[in-house]
Amino acid sequence: MSDILNFFQSLNDYIGNYQYLLALISSGIFIFIFKVSFKNLFSLLWRGKKKLTKWMFDKLHLYTGSSQQLNDIVSEEKIKFVKDGLEKIRNNSEAGEPRAVKTYRVIMESEGKKNSGAIVFNAVYDYLNQDKPTSPEQNPQSASSAQSVKPKSFSNILIEAETGDALSQFVLGNMYDEGIGIAANPKLAIMWYEKSAAQNNLNAINNLGIIHAKNAEYDRALDLFRKSLEIKKQSLPENHPDIATCLNNLANVYADKGEYDHALELHQQALAMRKKSLPENHPDIANSLNNLANVYTNKGEHDHALELHQQALVMRKKSLPENHPNIAASLNNLAIVYKNKGDYDHALDLHQQALAMQKKSLAENHPDIAASLYNLANVYYDKGEHDHALDLHQQALAMRKKSLPENHPDTAASLNNLALVYVNKGEYDRALDLHQQALAIRKKSLPENHPDIASSLNNMALVYEYKGDTDRALDLYEEALRISKIALPPDHPQIKVINNNIQRLKNLSAVH
Repeated sequence: MSDILNFFQSLNDYIGNYQYLLALISSGIFIFIFKVSFKNLFSLLWRGKKKLTKWMFDKLHLYTGSSQQLNDIVSEEKIKFVKDGLEKIRNNSEAGEPRAVKTYRVIMESEGKKNSGAIVFNAVYDYLNQDKPTSPEQNPQSASSAQSVKPKSFSNILIEAETGDALSQFVLGNMYDEGIGIAANPKLAIMWYEKSAAQNNLNAINNLGIIHAKNAEYDRALDLFRKSLEIKKQSLPENHPDIATCLNNLANVYADKGEYDHALELHQQALAMRKKSLPENHPDIANSLNNLANVYTNKGEHDHALELHQQALVMRKKSLPENHPNIAASLNNLAIVYKNKGDYDHALDLHQQALAMQKKSLAENHPDIAASLYNLANVYYDKGEHDHALDLHQQALAMRKKSLPENHPDTAASLNNLALVYVNKGEYDRALDLHQQALAIRKKSLPENHPDIASSLNNMALVYEYKGDTDRALDLYEEALRISKIALPPDHPQIKVINNNIQRLKNLSAVH
């Protein structure tokens, strides 16, 4: 509790208003009494002062909001002081920036729009303290209307958003995006984010870019992240963490496009900035190490990737709660590297650890669970256990079809790898149908000349080769090689594999 007491003592000395301090402490006591059961209170105390401190500040700063405008509660200087105190807690917290603190920071950055800030402030309190809304399946009206699940302040923030207030538009988009306080609605989330982004709200621009990247709309995502980077470079000091985040987001999109050298350069810049501006073992530094390692994996530099993933895992275990999804992600990524190096037993063990964590912390049918099933299936395939691989790939495909947008690249990956299993079982027609489905999705969702399109063409060629149609196979191999040479470095393993396939087929044709 010393962190809390020290912060309050400093706050008291700075503000010089004992009534305000007593109000804060009283509201905190009130929250403790009425919002936390004895069991939860015992759990909080048992987990230690750091989590307790973070929880207290999440709650206390929300209770400083009222129907008054923010500048009627405290002055600008005092708001900044409280914000700085929360920032210190964020930097020392176990899980990075709590959602409530992030939302508070967004409001503080609203460029003096105090009235809308106060409305958003109260809306944030309402929707963060509500029970989860019913899903669209449980409540058919919730998919088209928020009336049955909306928080008390929903109508207030909606009015502000409809009158053109960028901050309210962002928060409304965030509510629809994450399903907090109202039923999630991706289309409405994008609509409100776009309205806010048109007024240069950086949080809206960033979230919109993330959505487009997830939907494989890479060029649109790049435009948004570049815009965000340009604005932040003009308004923030050099090496600010938010600039590093922009670089990180840009790098991830370039990696998804297969432009690995460009991605590598941006990730290295982001990592250098984060090491200069953030505390040691901060989760964002681990994220940069993880993302950098993924690029090296895609470039086929497995030893370099392994070292970086191990660093990221150690850092995440120090800075994140047990069973956090990012720890599971590190385990999965390490397992992929071990699989690529041929260490299948080590890879299986790590994937199984990751899957167990995800089932504890994520919703049923979550895309990350599907990814772990997919990764496990790939290891069993490489071990030659094709029936086991088939079962896991089918589970992953069904889950991805439920949880991802139509024509998503991850669905194509599941179709592609399921086809590979059928090839090894000798069911060529079934495999060819799945490869054709995967190729169609990839052509719709990925940039022209993407390496995954080349991979699909190579895999289809292999099936035609097995079926005895060598002319069709050779055409597809050569198209796959052409694309791979455009998208990948000359020494990439994929280029070597396709070259070997072409040479083998030509040798066979010469013999016959």
